[in-house]
Amino acid sequence: MGKKEITKYGVKTELLIFSDGFEIFFYSIKELYWTSDEEYDEIDQISDGVFYKREILNYDNFTQKRENENDAEHIDSSEEGILIFDNLTDAKIKFEKLLNGS
Repeated sequence: MGKKEITKYGVKTELLIFSDGFEIFFYSIKELYWTSDEEYDEIDQISDGVFYKREILNYDNFTQKRENENDAEHIDSSEEGILIFDNLTDAKIKFEKLLNGS
């Protein structure tokens, strides 16, 4: 029997590390193809962001701001986990809660 691919959505948490020692959690929503073997492939990134200095910024804007303010570059990342959702609406709700610290 072949594997059936199901579209699901993941909210991924990563720890971004900068050259000045600064670390921050960064979040993204991913479209996933989930198989019956409990494995998945990341297909597309739907959104990303971080809450920094009272602003929600995407990856490019955030790393540029850090570089301009502190002459600090993003040098490493570690994946901290991914929460899987059956629908995009639930993934977006969790993403917004994480960005807002709740």
